[in-house]
Amino acid sequence: QPSAPAPSPPPRLHRSRARTANACVAGADGHPRTMSAAIGQGVLPINDVRPVDTKTEKATQAVLAIILTFLGHASIHASRKAFAAAHKLLEDDWDFSHEFLGILDTVFMLSYGAGLLINGHIAERMDPLLHLLAGYLTAAGSLILFAFTAILDIPERAYSWYVVVIIIFAFAQSVSLPVGVKIVSGWVKQESRGSVFGIWATHSVVGNIFGLALASGLAAAEGEAALVPMLTIPSVLVILTGVLQYMFLSEGPYLPASTAARTTVSLSKVLELPNVSTYAVAFSGIRTVDISLFFWVVLYLSEQINLSESTAALVAITYDAGLTFGAYFSGKLSDRLGSRPGIFSVSLLLASILAVGLAFVKTAAGAGCLLFFLGLVMGGPVMLMPTVIAADIGSRSKLSVTATIVGIVDGAGSVSAAAGQVLVGYLSGAKGWTSIFLVIMGLLLLGSILCYQIYSKEDNKKGFSVLDESKNADIAIEEPAEGEDQDLLGDKDARRTGADNKED
Repeated sequence: QPSAPAPSPPPRLHRSRARTANACVAGADGHPRTMSAAIGQGVLPINDVRPVDTKTEKATQAVLAIILTFLGHASIHASRKAFAAAHKLLEDDWDFSHEFLGILDTVFMLSYGAGLLINGHIAERMDPLLHLLAGYLTAAGSLILFAFTAILDIPERAYSWYVVVIIIFAFAQSVSLPVGVKIVSGWVKQESRGSVFGIWATHSVVGNIFGLALASGLAAAEGEAALVPMLTIPSVLVILTGVLQYMFLSEGPYLPASTAARTTVSLSKVLELPNVSTYAVAFSGIRTVDISLFFWVVLYLSEQINLSESTAALVAITYDAGLTFGAYFSGKLSDRLGSRPGIFSVSLLLASILAVGLAFVKTAAGAGCLLFFLGLVMGGPVMLMPTVIAADIGSRSKLSVTATIVGIVDGAGSVSAAAGQVLVGYLSGAKGWTSIFLVIMGLLLLGSILCYQIYSKEDNKKGFSVLDESKNADIAIEEPAEGEDQDLLGDKDARRTGADNKED
């Protein structure tokens, strides 16, 4: 007698922040219901285990991951920009000095950089979306607390209080980027990440523009009473986007296998992965240049070209516009050519030439053109190096290290940028602006050389050869157990060839 046909296997299950399999709601067939079915029966299983077999559901989850994390990080930048725009009111109404405001800015940058390193590592050890929610709520709460300090009867000269609140604010905000990159990379294939992250990374520009517009509108409408709404409205948006991400997002199918089991790698071992420390050093100089242009270019245009502050600010916006276009085009080009460090190396070399040109420009039109093209070539390294590179290394290594690498690279950049502003302030007064642009050129050339070094070691036959797996035998993790879904839980080779992902 022929053997009876084997029963069809149940649909593949995607682990969506499931604390236990019992947390889901069983359907009539014994399998977990989808979220839409649960909502229809009045149950919203946020932490569930549910089938994700259909192309439509995967596409929906991917779009949700990209949009909600984009809005979340944009709200983080909006709150940060609103606080920066409130400096004038803090100076006039609360008698904050220039020196103390400078201390707050420096403390913020140092705390944010340290937070990136710590929170990136924590994100590999716990539910990343719970971690994200806690960070968003803490960041929003600390800024609201800062705004309502007067109601708490805390003396305006209790400077240590404000420093502590800003440390908490910065540390909590640093949760957003590592977790956001980890979530998005889990829903985007490696060959498309450059294009996707090129668009996604513009959340900082969008958030900064929104935060500045909100602060300007409130200042014009409310005058001296604008301080509290200027800080609380962006905080409410941070809370809203944090809750939405926790409710509707999940970890995607393209994360490494170790992510599902929360298997982590020590920080020292992550630093030993090829190219991680090199990217961190390169990005330290790149971020220093980017932040220096962000803070100082308006003053430079006002002093050297004799532009009014409002005109100088409008000219400086061309740099942000260039960054936005540059990030997308660099990502798209790197997807096609299969080499991100090669694109970065050429971009930084061109940027070093354009940066020196700024030292000799004499007109507003000339400055605007140079700043736009400088942003265009800087967009890729600035916005993609701490995001898509981390995602690439995480995928190739089969290790749960994406968020940690984001923290290392972006954290190193933030700390060096904070120290760099002290140097820029000294050079602008003691040596002149030309010396600053020479330092900028040197930092960009260093980044170009380091990226070329990585590019020269690439295996062009494999495209994105961001990791030499033969060097990682000592930190390799256990492969998924037999019977587990290799496609959804991290089979690198299967994902690379797309053999078992034809439905995508």
